[in-house]
Amino acid sequence: MVNNSLSPNDERFLASARAIAARAEKAHREISTGRRVNLASDDPDQISTLLANRAELSRLEQVENNLGRVKTEVDTGEATLAAAAKALDRASSLAAQGVSSTTSPETRRQLASEVDTVLRQIVSLSGTTVEDRYLFSGTNDTVAPYTIDPAPPNAISAYSGSATTKKALDLQGGVFETGQTAQEIFENAAPEKNVFASLQALRDGLLADDTVAIKEALANTKSASIHVNTIQAKYGTAQGRVNNALDSSKTTAIRLKSQISSIEDADLTTAILELNRATQDQEAAFQSRARLPRGSLFDYLG
Repeated sequence: MVNNSLSPNDERFLASARAIAARAEKAHREISTGRRVNLASDDPDQISTLLANRAELSRLEQVENNLGRVKTEVDTGEATLAAAAKALDRASSLAAQGVSSTTSPETRRQLASEVDTVLRQIVSLSGTTVEDRYLFSGTNDTVAPYTIDPAPPNAISAYSGSATTKKALDLQGGVFETGQTAQEIFENAAPEKNVFASLQALRDGLLADDTVAIKEALANTKSASIHVNTIQAKYGTAQGRVNNALDSSKTTAIRLKSQISSIEDADLTTAILELNRATQDQEAAFQSRARLPRGSLFDYLG
C-alpha cells in the first residue's frame, strides 16, 4: 500500500518539481508554436486585450474583403461611364454632320446607321458585369438592366433592374452609395438627360432627313452627355471613399497585428534558454533528492 502522507519537505520538493515542469512545458510550447501566449493562463492580464484585438482584426479583414469587391465594381463602373460618354461625344459629332445643310439624305441615312451602332454600344455598356453581377441593375444585379430587340424597330426593353442602389460600409460603419442604376443613368425621366431617347430621336431624325428633329436631338444628346459625365464624377467620389477606407483599414490592421504580435509572439532565444534552465533545474533537483535516503519518494511523483 502506498503511503499518501508526505512530510513538509516532500511537499515542498513536489511543488518545486511541478513548478519546474510547468516552466519547461511553457517554454517548449512557445518554441513549438512561436507564440508566448497560447493559453489564457500564460498571461491573464493581457488576454482580454489580445482577444479584443483579434476580434477587431477579424472585423477589419471582413470589411476590407467587402471593400475590395466594391472597389472593383466602382472602378469598372467609372471606366464604363467614361466609355459611354465617349460614345455620346461620337453621336454628337454625327449629329453635327447631319444637321448641316450641305449633308445629303443618303449621307444622313449612313449617319443614322452609325448612331444606331452607338445606341447599341451604350445598351451593351449598361449591361456591364463584374463576377456575373450587373453593375447598373441596382440591388437586383442578377438580371441585365436592358436588352435590345434586333428586329425592327430595334426597341429597347423596359428596365429590368431595381430602383434601389447598392451601398457599402466604411471602416467606421458609415453607409455610402456605390453606384447608380442604368435607369437613372441612361433612361432618366428628364428628356435632356435621357440617353436612349436622345439617340433614338437622333437616329430617327437622320433617317427622316428632318434637320429640325436632328437639331433638337443634337441638343439633347449633348446634355445627356453632360449628365453621364456627372454620374461618372459620382463614381469617382465613390472610388475616393473606397480607397480611403481601404487605406485606413490597412493602416489599422498593421497597428493591430503589431499589438497582437507584441503580446502573443514568443522570444525564441529566451524560450530556448528558459527550457534549458528548466531542464537543468529539474535534473539538479532530482539528483539532489536522489542523494537523500528516501527511495520511496518517487512513488508520489506520478
